[in-house]
Amino acid sequence: MPQPPLSPPVSSPPLQSERAALAQRPGLASDLAHPVARPRGKTWSTRFAAAIRWLHIYLSLLGFTALIFFAVTGITLNHPTWFGADLQRTTSAEGTLDRQILQLTDSSDPSKA
Repeated sequence: MPQPPLSPPVSSPPLQSERAALAQRPGLASDLAHPVARPRGKTWSTRFAAAIRWLHIYLSLLGFTALIFFAVTGITLNHPTWFGADLQRTTSAEGTLDRQILQLTDSSDPSKA
């Protein structure tokens, strides 16, 4: 029984004829002739930009939270009737307090002042 012909490996480099055909296509000739070397690690400017982006995001979140807080409290304090506080409620209390607790002097005697 004859064996089927072996197919070339999938990752084999292109043959000269295939390379020449690819070189005819616009844009690919320069890519094949001069491959671009890429940096191996992150550069200083890339790390700096990432840190600044992170800082900008979280400072913006903090600032926006403060803005919303002051907006809501400003509206509720300046317009209490909008939120059901129609009646003003006042509470008063009466009592006595010993003057020695407050350490007050008698205002009628200027010598003690």
